[in-house]
Amino acid sequence: MLKSWLDFEARFRSLAPALQHVRLDRQWGSSGEYWHLAGGASLATHEFEALCAMAGRNLLAVLKPSNESDTPLLSEKDDKIRWYRALIALSGQFRSELPATELAEDGTALGHIYYGSLHNLAQNAGNVCLKLQGSHPVPEKSRRQKLWDEYGSKILIGVILALAAAVIKLLLG
Repeated sequence: MLKSWLDFEARFRSLAPALQHVRLDRQWGSSGEYWHLAGGASLATHEFEALCAMAGRNLLAVLKPSNESDTPLLSEKDDKIRWYRALIALSGQFRSELPATELAEDGTALGHIYYGSLHNLAQNAGNVCLKLQGSHPVPEKSRRQKLWDEYGSKILIGVILALAAAVIKLLLG
């Protein structure tokens, strides 16, 4: 179980050798927004994506709607993309390329297309986790919440079954 940003940092950094040639590409503009992990699909890229989704979900627990800089991340519905956006915003390593102009078949300009990449994914993700540990630590659960998470549903189901058994016994004599 990943309980803090430091846990995430260690997991991301452990993927560094396998992800050394993988980059995160982002394209946006008049033709929409697209994200892509480029450089080869592997078990490590699938693990990276799963960690990104988990980290993106964790952002919901630590970001504040009242903080204007958190709003763009909170408005993203997809957990993985939320983390990708955090990587771009917080790593300081995202590099944009020259924009292009999208053209219609007749040659008229439809708008601009922008493109950029983030390299060294595992290291950058680890660094973002360190920043978040300092600025937005994951809140620890209280002892009561931990006990409920571990045993609450089991106790509740047991009570319901005991009550159901008592009612059946009363009805059947």
